[in-house]
Amino acid sequence: MSLLLGIVLYCLGALVVQWVLRRVVRLLGALGLWLGLLGAFWNFFSETR
Repeated sequence: MSLLLGIVLYCLGALVVQWVLRRVVRLLGALGLWLGLLGAFWNFFSETR
């Protein structure tokens, strides 16, 4: 019984970790995109001045 419970808990933990990692990766990707756009605009405006 405890073995089955351990397997179930392990699977749930793996799912939660996977979900959290996916969210973090998406958040970091969006953040990187915005920082890249901001940097591009900053370069553009600093060169035109």
